[in-house]
Amino acid sequence: MTAFQKLKEIYPQPPRQDEIGHAPAAYVCAAATICDSEPLSQKAQEILASPKHPWRKPLGRGDVVKICRNPQVDLIVAFSCCMAWGVQWSASGYDSFHKALCNSDKLQAELNLLRNGDGSRKDAFLRLSKVGKIDGLEFAYFTKLIYFFMPKGNRGYI
Repeated sequence: MTAFQKLKEIYPQPPRQDEIGHAPAAYVCAAATICDSEPLSQKAQEILASPKHPWRKPLGRGDVVKICRNPQVDLIVAFSCCMAWGVQWSASGYDSFHKALCNSDKLQAELNLLRNGDGSRKDAFLRLSKVGKIDGLEFAYFTKLIYFFMPKGNRGYI
């Protein structure tokens, strides 16, 4: 029996990954101070007005997928949720998060391509690492963006 077969025997259904990372509220509110975006500002105000807003706690993987793939959700709001889940903003500061948002037009263009499923996972990874390179984002975050934003058939791995 291979190790993979043994793993499937132990976990016939993949274990659910519950809430991890940071609460998206802090990321959305911080992003609203960096980017000039009405939907982002509105979401930040909504979160601040509600002490029990669900985004004041870390979200589960499934919740982040729903947010990132929903065309009704602003791309920077979705990006902020994805980065909160992946803990892009660390104890050493939020320079990488800030850098990524400083080029929000390029970031939104890349996120839109991902959300629309343009190309394969490999195409998306190569684009993010070369032509579509966004300051502040490194390989570990490309995989999160590909996983959370791309349609299910093209979804990457994290």
